Amino acid sequence: MKLFSYYFISLLVLVPALLAFQAHNQSLRYTHPAIVVSNGVSYLSLQDVPEGTTITSTAYWTPLLSTAPSAEPGDPPVTEPSSDELVGLPTPDPVVDDPDLPNRGSLEVRLGNISTAAYIPNNQPFSSGFQAQLDSAGLDYKGAIMVGYTVVGNGNKNLLLTGKGHTEGDSTGNLIPAMSDPRMEVWGYPFNPTDKLTDPDGSNDDWQNGFYQSQINTTNFFNQYESKYSGLYPTLTGGSYVSIISSADGGSGNVRGETYETYQMGWTSASDATAKLTGVSTNGWVQAGNEPGQRMTAGVGIRNLSSDTSLQKRLICMGKGLGHPYASPLYNPRIEVTDMNHNVLATNESWTNQSQSMIDAINITGLMNNWGADNACVIVTVTPSQLPYSSVLVKLYSEDGQSGNGLVEVYDLDLLESVYGYDAGQ
Repeated sequence: MKLFSYYFISLLVLVPALLAFQAHNQSLRYTHPAIVVSNGVSYLSLQDVPEGTTITSTAYWTPLLSTAPSAEPGDPPVTEPSSDELVGLPTPDPVVDDPDLPNRGSLEVRLGNISTAAYIPNNQPFSSGFQAQLDSAGLDYKGAIMVGYTVVGNGNKNLLLTGKGHTEGDSTGNLIPAMSDPRMEVWGYPFNPTDKLTDPDGSNDDWQNGFYQSQINTTNFFNQYESKYSGLYPTLTGGSYVSIISSADGGSGNVRGETYETYQMGWTSASDATAKLTGVSTNGWVQAGNEPGQRMTAGVGIRNLSSDTSLQKRLICMGKGLGHPYASPLYNPRIEVTDMNHNVLATNESWTNQSQSMIDAINITGLMNNWGADNACVIVTVTPSQLPYSSVLVKLYSEDGQSGNGLVEVYDLDLLESVYGYDAGQ
């Protein structure tokens, strides 16, 4: 039936064409392709034929029958082609998860952890309820730092959360003393009293006596840390969370708040592989100056789960002044994005004062909507395999040398595009 249909259609096309053949006239000009008849023989033009050209000119005419195949077609194959026949042929590019090269495969590169260092100068201990503290007229918000993280996906995500004293030296060699007894509480966002994580344990100031002591021991991560440092190992569902770190005994000092993605670290984990960290942040008091103990520094680990070491990751990094009734914002914040050796990868002090393509990409995300021009934001593309410790540092301080409450945010731009469907470009 297929053969009959094919020839029936062909005849409908060819018969009118045969009827249109005309006798060759040497005085005419012919536009290619043309078919003419001379002395009972049909000829096909090889190009446009100028007037005065004889039918015997082989540069312009050829007998139509000479264009027909000289051999009959053979029988069709009766077997399916074998994959062995494809050996040596070029393979097509794999399906990519990001149309903006060079970030193909970028969803296999994920945010793995955040480590935040900041100095807490206030002597007031952190009370049992964060909301109650905000309602206390005498509270100065400088008494805590907050480390935030957002989980997306339908599965659960296991995280190792820490609050530790952190000794750090400045550029003159002076050591910034560590807080001796930090306390950590985990809240959902926003900070309503019912959002405090209580199942099974959402607060700790002594990891060796906490609910998650056995899970933390299996990581060996706390082997060199004192028992009075805080540690939690919760299983979280999708949503936004904040670790609030302060002093348990009213002391001051430098602290480090950390969030580790246990699945990527290879630790015992109830994490679903499809659940991911889209963004991490830190919020706290920034001292005047840009030295350790003055600035706030967020270290962000980036994990490549693929064997392709060329894969890259786009990060959108923000530094904002964040005020509230009990603390003034950091004015004119500047961020520096560096590698772990402090080589600057990008810096910005005003998100609207840079290339238009960068501004357009930031606007598409909506992450700087309603934030003034004096806040900082920049997009950087990094190759984790080429970064020392596969990490970047985001440093926040005031361009004018002031102090105030600051917020650092780092988001996985490739994952945001996948989740929300926008395209920030390359």
